[in-house]
Amino acid sequence: MRSFAQTGDFILTHHSPKHSEIDNINFEIKADKNGLICIANRFGVLKYDGIEWDFYRTNSSALSLAISDDNIVYVGCLGGFGKLDYSNNSYEYIPILSGDTLSEHFLQTFATKDYIYFLSDNSLYQYSPGTNEARRLTEGDFLNGYLYSDTLYINTYDEKVLTAIDGQIDTLSSDSEQWGLISASPNGAHEFAVDMEGGLFQRKQNEMKPHHHYDRLQEADVVITDLEWVNDSLVACSTIESGVFFLHVNDSSYFEVTDYHSGLPDNEIHDVYADNNQGVWVAHEFGLTRIAPLFPAYSYTNFPGLEGNLIEVQRIHNDLWINTSLGVYYFSQDTSYRSRVYIEKVQRKQPRRATQKKTTVQPKTPEPEEKESEEPTEEEEEDDKKGKKRKKKKGFLNGLFKKKDRAVDSKKSDDTEGSFKKKFDSNETQTVTRSKSSVDRSQYIRRVEKVVTGVSYQFHHVPGTDGKFRQLLETKDRILATSHTGIYEITRNSAELVINEAIRYAYLVPESNQLIISTERGILKYYELLNDIWTEISRQAFEDIILNVYMDHKGDIWLAGTSHIYQGAITEEGFEIAHSYEINNKFYDELSIWEHSNVLYFINSQGYFKLDREKDRIVKDRELEKELGSPHHHLHNEKSRVWLYNGKIWHLLLPDGSINEFQYLGVFPNLKYINYDEKLDRYWLITDDNQLLAYSAGQIPELHKSYSIFVKRLVSVNGEMRVSDKIQLSHDQNTLSVELLKPDYVGLLNPEYQYKLEGLNPEWSKWTHANLIDYSYLPPGDYRLKVRVRDALDQIDEATLLEFTVETPYWEKPWFYAAQALILAMMIAISSRLSESKPINRIVKHGLSILTLVTIIQLMQSVISTFLTFESTPVMEFLFDVGIAVMVFPMEWVLRKLILDGGLKVSGTTASTKL
Repeated sequence: MRSFAQTGDFILTHHSPKHSEIDNINFEIKADKNGLICIANRFGVLKYDGIEWDFYRTNSSALSLAISDDNIVYVGCLGGFGKLDYSNNSYEYIPILSGDTLSEHFLQTFATKDYIYFLSDNSLYQYSPGTNEARRLTEGDFLNGYLYSDTLYINTYDEKVLTAIDGQIDTLSSDSEQWGLISASPNGAHEFAVDMEGGLFQRKQNEMKPHHHYDRLQEADVVITDLEWVNDSLVACSTIESGVFFLHVNDSSYFEVTDYHSGLPDNEIHDVYADNNQGVWVAHEFGLTRIAPLFPAYSYTNFPGLEGNLIEVQRIHNDLWINTSLGVYYFSQDTSYRSRVYIEKVQRKQPRRATQKKTTVQPKTPEPEEKESEEPTEEEEEDDKKGKKRKKKKGFLNGLFKKKDRAVDSKKSDDTEGSFKKKFDSNETQTVTRSKSSVDRSQYIRRVEKVVTGVSYQFHHVPGTDGKFRQLLETKDRILATSHTGIYEITRNSAELVINEAIRYAYLVPESNQLIISTERGILKYYELLNDIWTEISRQAFEDIILNVYMDHKGDIWLAGTSHIYQGAITEEGFEIAHSYEINNKFYDELSIWEHSNVLYFINSQGYFKLDREKDRIVKDRELEKELGSPHHHLHNEKSRVWLYNGKIWHLLLPDGSINEFQYLGVFPNLKYINYDEKLDRYWLITDDNQLLAYSAGQIPELHKSYSIFVKRLVSVNGEMRVSDKIQLSHDQNTLSVELLKPDYVGLLNPEYQYKLEGLNPEWSKWTHANLIDYSYLPPGDYRLKVRVRDALDQIDEATLLEFTVETPYWEKPWFYAAQALILAMMIAISSRLSESKPINRIVKHGLSILTLVTIIQLMQSVISTFLTFESTPVMEFLFDVGIAVMVFPMEWVLRKLILDGGLKVSGTTASTKL
């Protein structure tokens, strides 16, 4: 079907820095080795992890970025350059070259294996991280540079090409062509190039040849400023004023455009970057946008015409229909034309005569004058060369003046109405010609030709469907739409009121023209289509509110109300309620009905309930809850399908009783509506933020290739620390704060963390969304921090992120104990040698004895407490001190005898002990 040739727009997520000191003027985007997005902003460098923005102020505007192999961010600035590195207990901008003036704009920065290059308008600097030295390699008048095969190529205004390899500057031969950039796919199998005028080329048979879209791009005045490889076969190209377009190297028909009409805030692209998770980042005037070209869900929200809060979406009779709070809409393809007037030469018709043959006179027509071709003068040739140089400059200047200089004077022809995307969707040319008159005796005829200028897709409002429409019902040959004013039969062009009732809920009996209706006045009605007229067959009072209706395999019809389940059947007299069952539905949930193994189940937020026919009542089924998980969220639609979300995975409960898991739908936890389109093998989704998405069932998203978890920030009592393989902490640095991160820029993975610190906690913590771990007063020892992360797809990654040691304080180390023992021995020796004949010696001897005993007690307490740890309380500390005293008492008695009573005698080098 032609209206579904449009697969929808790529999923976009918009980001804008939330910082009071910065704005949205960004010059370059890169990602470091951990996946953090780094942005060169006019006030400094930003780092973004999907939630938080970290800002690093530079001395002047940051114009360009490069990431080295050791994950250091190098920054080219206005008037100088530097790097983001650890210094003074924090990460900050460290200048490498601080210019005295702001005349040099380091618009490009390049990182190779051994060197970092900074390119300005007039200078090329080389920085060696190993020696921390920067030197100017060469001077000149430079246009731009690019890296290719680890070689830096530099274009000059005099059309020369320089190369920088291992600190050596060479000039290529004069016949070498200037390229704005050359880029190879990650596997090296394909190469694209952009010339200095913004034209696209592709290497074929070892030669750069114009891409097969080259002419179309030139005709549309598209100037390419940069390109990025999303993977080995998909490439993204940024433009000056046409947004971003994507090409596939193996599919010449693939041409997808993301621009203002696709949800991009602006078509003027400042920079483009493809991250490691196959997402494309775009910098524009309003911030940053991430495009997900390989995600198997596409947005239909940005197509024009759709208004109101979305309620349901179905493909009925080969058309896509949507009912909203403002009416019913259908999706269609529209072809736009322009009129081209031209003059066609025809033969003059002569009047018929009875006596003569019909003759045709060929009029003599003047031949068109040929304009003589004139050779261009030398002055015109020189102007043309200058113009080419100026055009080259506009295509590839980056940095501070990029926005101003790249405003190429694009020619707007009469047939360029509409968007760049609309023009490239036109793959056919149709003409409709009409003549001014059937008989014209003049020599020429004026004709008008209709030429296809573009193909667009949009939603159209069905006339007469104003207001909120709750349901769409499909019969064999018609479509019904229900609202608070009644039921309408709708087509693309009209809406006819066929049942004039205030509708609460309507149910179309499968494969029939029979309707069961609950009205706002509390009446249950049964209608049949007789002689093309919906005729009321029966009615009955029904005070409850119908939330859902289901027909089981026996043909019985079940109505779910707010507090009861009603069993009914269609008879010759109409529809009748046969029985009712009470159900726990105290929160007025919309009950979903499902038949599993010939048992009816009713699902609400309280759990799973089943009809026990033997007990003739509805009971709770806890076994099913163990199998499927708690019903966090459930949905149902008119095709008797029930969708269940258990907090991690969506399950589809089919009418035949089978259960299908849809793991990758778990990235959309908050859906209002799901409908499976069997013919197109896609799921139509309506999100809680009113987005209409088409999810391709046959594709597996690349979310499983998400970023790895890492330690984003490590903080001790002295400030931020450098994260390294082995960390040593002093005894007074035993308080540690660890911030974990697994980047999620789409915002769908919703990661949870679990951790344990070997050496302190042998058990894993509970799962939590908090990514900050605090440890206070860690005892001395060796530690290993292990972390698990679980995402919305229920995938678990585990890694050892940190190893560190808290050093033992010096007073608990063996050498300190040895020193204490030595001091004690010296004190005992001195005390024993002092004679008590002198009063002063007696005082000193008694003082040393008391000091020695106290020191021994303190030493024993330290040694025992080092090797014995227990839960400390005041009572336990008291008992511990009493125990030490009891142990020390015998030793104290012995030492007193030795020291005070002269039991220890030292004579020369001989020592004897009397007990």
